[in-house]
Amino acid sequence: MAQEDCLSLSSPLAGGVSGIGRLHVRAFAIALAALLVMGPALTHAQSHLTNHWAHYSTGTISKVAFSRDGRYRIVGGYGAIRVENAKTGIELRVLPTIADNVTSLAISPDGSTVADCGTIFNGPSVVELWNITSGRCIDCKLPIAAVNAIAYSPTGKTIVIGGAGLLQMWTVSPTFGILRSLVTSASSISSLTYSPSGATIAVGGTANSGGTLEVFDSVSAKRLYRLPTVASQSVTSVVYSPDGKFLVDSAVGEYLPYHGIATYTTTLESWNTVTGK
Repeated sequence: MAQEDCLSLSSPLAGGVSGIGRLHVRAFAIALAALLVMGPALTHAQSHLTNHWAHYSTGTISKVAFSRDGRYRIVGGYGAIRVENAKTGIELRVLPTIADNVTSLAISPDGSTVADCGTIFNGPSVVELWNITSGRCIDCKLPIAAVNAIAYSPTGKTIVIGGAGLLQMWTVSPTFGILRSLVTSASSISSLTYSPSGATIAVGGTANSGGTLEVFDSVSAKRLYRLPTVASQSVTSVVYSPDGKFLVDSAVGEYLPYHGIATYTTTLESWNTVTGK
């Protein structure tokens, strides 16, 4: 799609609050009185907090990412991607995504671009690439399947995307598009990440037999191994330690009914990336 096609087709959802009980009103009154009594310092803090609340009250936040240099905070959700000053929280610009729901986003290592993926209401998924400084859409593509996760390589030259039976490496520059496809056992991918060295890619999600956690070679695109996760439902998050020696995942397990509420066990697993144990 051309740059001019990256126009907003939706607006953030407006929200509201109703039906506040007496206890909530009383608690609010007490808190407000405390702020007035304790002086200007808390009044300033109240003002700062109120500004942030008003800023986010226009939509739902689902993803947040920071640039490595600490300058930017990128906030994504339903119908909006916001670039903010990471220290002050002040909005710098809004990226006019065509996604109604941003499912994942990633900032390049040099902090110059942000890649996101999301879903278009009653339509396909979209993968977009933005210049953070100018807010310009560099390119956007419509993949063949729903995309849930995206990550930059440490070099910033490639990204990896994953979703409904889809796992692909893409080039970022000079062209934005598919480099190669990876064969995965996952029917749906929830999370993925490059190792700090960029040599491997860890992928977590759901397979026909339950949760799955796989590690791929980023050069050959071949699967190196599948880790024996205890997840009977899904692996929802994966992350490498800064030195790359360990891989940690969140494994969702068996269903546990609790007073009529559906709950599942969750286990944090830590793996040695050398031994696979």
